[in-house]
Amino acid sequence: MIAITILALAGFALRAQEFKPGVHVDFFGQVATDDLDTGHGSYGFGVGGYVTENLGVGVRTTFDELSGHTFESISPRVMWRVPLAGKHALYAFAQGTRTFHGDAIGWAVSAGPGYQYNLFDHFGVYTEISMLKQVQGKNRSTDTFGVGELGLRLTF
Repeated sequence: MIAITILALAGFALRAQEFKPGVHVDFFGQVATDDLDTGHGSYGFGVGGYVTENLGVGVRTTFDELSGHTFESISPRVMWRVPLAGKHALYAFAQGTRTFHGDAIGWAVSAGPGYQYNLFDHFGVYTEISMLKQVQGKNRSTDTFGVGELGLRLTF
């Protein structure tokens, strides 16, 4: 809500863009941290789409370049988007994650806001921040993480 107010004050008029059903593919990098000194980077890709102008679903996976495993996790997600004037959109997401390797083996949930800017009709960039909470796992000494993500979004 605060982000929507800030964008409105910056001169963006809230109005719906033309709804175009389709599929999007995301390629991203992310950093998860449990404090200011320790961070863990990974990268991944996802597939999703919007069922209505506002409601979307998707699934994504991450890869950990340091562990030697090629398939780290799978995360089904739900998104609620607020299209803004021009090429901008704000959205909120919630997802569940099943991790298969490393210290975080188990289940986690996360949620947060995102911002998307479409550079062209079928190509855009996005960023997300979220709070991830490990709800069941092998190592629960640190079970809450902040996650930042930056990615490219292709829309078909």
